[in-house]
Amino acid sequence: SAAEILAAEEVESQARIAELKKDFAAKQVQPTVVCVTAGTEDWAIGVVTNLISDGILPADKQLSIKLLVGGSAELADARAVAADIEDCALRRLHGVDATASMDDAFTTADYVIVLDKEGRRGGDEANDEGGKGDQAKEPPSKIELLRGYAEKMRRYADCICAVGKPGVRVIVAGPHCNLAAAVMRT
Repeated sequence: SAAEILAAEEVESQARIAELKKDFAAKQVQPTVVCVTAGTEDWAIGVVTNLISDGILPADKQLSIKLLVGGSAELADARAVAADIEDCALRRLHGVDATASMDDAFTTADYVIVLDKEGRRGGDEANDEGGKGDQAKEPPSKIELLRGYAEKMRRYADCICAVGKPGVRVIVAGPHCNLAAAVMRT
């Protein structure tokens, strides 16, 4: 009957449309996701904008930047940095996001750029609190700061191994990059 023929043609048509949508989605170029640790540091912002504009990363793709910060208290600053980067209107920038979750940051990353420093010394913590810190407390030694830094790099490496994409590339830059690279390779 005519109704059965029309129904069969409609099913065929819907199947063809679904196939075309699937083909179209597969051909869409997904942006390269770049996770940047400590991306809210003053010098790190320049590194991020240079990576995007200079074509250091794959030049044929848009870049989606994910800023990883140390905790939820830093998220407001990270979102402000993300807005500043987006305001630069860089051609290759697909978007900028901020997170305090290593799992969230590393799960989708094609590249992880580690820009962390080893920590603070000599009363910086007291200055951060407007001088309210414990002045009698001895500042951490350089070796204690480096141990803490190495432990942070170990946590990054463990998380990348646990949730990262196969083939994720890790770029270590900044102070103590040799130590960070050695810790992350083990």
